[in-house]
Amino acid sequence: SVTFIVSPKEITIEITSSTTFVYDSLEKEITYSLGNDIPEGVSVSVTGENKGTVVGNYSAVFTITGNANYKGSKTVNWSITKATPTYTAPTGLQATYLDKLGSVSLPEGWAWVDTNPNTTVGAAGNRTHQATYTPADTNNYNTVTIGLVVEVAKKEYTPTVAGTAASATYGDKLSSVTLEGEDSYGKWIWANSNDYVGNVGLNSHEIVFDLNDKNNYFVASASTASVTVNALDITVTITSIGGTYNGTITAASAQPVGFVVGFKPEVTLT
Repeated sequence: SVTFIVSPKEITIEITSSTTFVYDSLEKEITYSLGNDIPEGVSVSVTGENKGTVVGNYSAVFTITGNANYKGSKTVNWSITKATPTYTAPTGLQATYLDKLGSVSLPEGWAWVDTNPNTTVGAAGNRTHQATYTPADTNNYNTVTIGLVVEVAKKEYTPTVAGTAASATYGDKLSSVTLEGEDSYGKWIWANSNDYVGNVGLNSHEIVFDLNDKNNYFVASASTASVTVNALDITVTITSIGGTYNGTITAASAQPVGFVVGFKPEVTLT
């Protein structure tokens, strides 16, 4: 007689689902297939975890059972990964030049990435800084880091010195009049340097502070400086009386010399 050893036939268990899922609060399941021709009595038992809802790593073993003539096994390691949360990025964030970034408030759940207390918001204009959103459910959702725009306004500066003007002479323009008043941030200048100083006496003229850093600072208002205007000395040239000509006596005349163009004085000869 002949003795035969018959081994069970291998059945392939094919996994038909994904093995990596993204959390969405719904149950995920690992599914399988044995093909179209399943022998009589063959079934599959599952040990481990082939279903899951929350984020984590799972493992399941699928084993052929029910018919001793068939065998097969499949181990599946699978996972549910964290999802990206739904969020609304903060807008309309405002600050002033030299403000600390930490002083710019963010809505609940948001925080600046840079936690250095000395970090400033940056130069005036729209500046982008990294911020992180942390959802309430950190077990199933990732944190999100994005750039948030901070609208940085210029910082108001108040000059520490006043503008004082030297004296001038009638007919001078402001551009020729020395204006003193300067600190480390800038200096006073004439608002309308092409204007004349005005009539004799004490006259006020508008001055503005010329900042060294106009990009990040502003001076809220202009000021005035008083100019003491002195009289202009001019020379009068007199032409003497001439002789007679055809019985007509030539009259003497007087002509001013050294006057400012546009300010010619009248001279009366008596």
